[in-house]
Amino acid sequence: MKRTILLMLGLFLAFNLSAQNGESPISYKSLGLQFSSNSSNGDAASMVVPSVSSYNGFGSLIDNPAVMALAKENSVSIAWFYSNQNQTSSYLNSSASSSFGNTDFGNIGMLYKIPTSQGSLVIGAGYDLKEVYDNKAFINGRNSSSTVTDMFVDPSSSYNGIAYDAYAIEFGDVEETYYESIFRLGFTPSQYPGITQFVDVNNKRRMGEFSFFTATEFKKNLYAGISIGLTSGSSSYSRNFQEFDEFNDYDGDFIGADGNGNGGTDIERITLADDIDSDIVGVTIRTGLAYTLGEKARVGASLTLPSKLVIIESYSSGIKSDFDDGTATDTYDFFGEFEYAITRPAQFNIGGSILDIAGFSISGSAELIDYRNIKLSLLETEISDPSEKASLLQNEQEINAEIKQDYNSVANLKIGAAYKLNNRTEIKGGYALYPAKSKTYKVEQNVFSVGLSLPLTNSINFDISGQYSTWTDRSVLYSYSDVTSGNLVNSYVNQDFESLNIVAGIRFLF
Repeated sequence: MKRTILLMLGLFLAFNLSAQNGESPISYKSLGLQFSSNSSNGDAASMVVPSVSSYNGFGSLIDNPAVMALAKENSVSIAWFYSNQNQTSSYLNSSASSSFGNTDFGNIGMLYKIPTSQGSLVIGAGYDLKEVYDNKAFINGRNSSSTVTDMFVDPSSSYNGIAYDAYAIEFGDVEETYYESIFRLGFTPSQYPGITQFVDVNNKRRMGEFSFFTATEFKKNLYAGISIGLTSGSSSYSRNFQEFDEFNDYDGDFIGADGNGNGGTDIERITLADDIDSDIVGVTIRTGLAYTLGEKARVGASLTLPSKLVIIESYSSGIKSDFDDGTATDTYDFFGEFEYAITRPAQFNIGGSILDIAGFSISGSAELIDYRNIKLSLLETEISDPSEKASLLQNEQEINAEIKQDYNSVANLKIGAAYKLNNRTEIKGGYALYPAKSKTYKVEQNVFSVGLSLPLTNSINFDISGQYSTWTDRSVLYSYSDVTSGNLVNSYVNQDFESLNIVAGIRFLF
């Protein structure tokens, strides 16, 4: 058990700077932020216009369950979600572009208005896609300052043992007091000739919510609602890293030599493969109020309570070396499973709407989230060894302190408008500003949305909505201790993104 825990701590804490905020995409600190951020609404009808103070479809319950009591008809909705992303990754003075798309199930929901003598009482249940993230990058270049094997030399690194077995590192002195990268043996730091690197990174995340809600007009023009949701998702990360002695700079003969120093060879290439797969589950509770002011205005507010996500991760890492003489080592690896938890911060939404003035309606909202309140718990499994438990607790406290220090309290701002034609056709447009969640590397995102609701019959509506956004980011590829200064250095990949999400759905009204 101790070996597994130390491996996990070494694997993740070696990356102490997140994708989407300039850090490592697999550090616990970064994962806390990633799993606490939702970027999608799988319901085509409510994707464009904020729903804190107006009902726009089944997905409105995500903004405020109280507005579900404003629904005029029973409905069943279903939608499909399509995401297309263009991405340019820059590393070592080279860049590579990629484009890829994914189709996913976006939403299915049922809303039923219980007959009442006055006011309204609505119940419903369904599923809504909350988060889709897909990052793929293949990059390569000549690195004249570092090698991924620099990451292995620290004896506390989870890679240290398997790197030594695979000849990726070696003792740097006769007394065997410290390790050195196999590519630095015999060179001073200023003489390091460099290495050619090929890196293939894939990072995916998908989260959805199965919800049950009820909402009522318990007093004239005053609406209240509550929803309980089961959050379920998965995340996967893979990094295939290969370093190749392209120009035969490392032409020694000490590996595998006999007692007389004959018959040896040297490294031609080293391959590192990391895979991390996660299953995520949690419960989300929302409650809200909405109040109609006269005939043309409404205000609303909702609260999403702090919620705990339990994550079960399966991980594996392997290192293999190929030699100049055509032979190779076995793949030396470690693997295991680890369970931890993330507490997502509360979210408070406020909003207002101007209703149906010459066919136009406008809604705006602010989402208040304090990401400094993310909390990580590494003690989700029974640990009998007191020293292991103390080590985990110490690391947990350090990570939570970093979160408090480095993350922001933000207000996501959204505005949307809809114009209704005489035949119930609606044209929609919207804009959202998502400020930077991190103080370390500020990634601000602007999202533009358009939508169309078109009646196919008196009881069937077709909805289609699209969102477009661009942003610039960076991600830590690996971290190492500088051989001269001893300072931690991060090897970054800079990335430019262009994303288009399209959701198309059908609503059956009865």
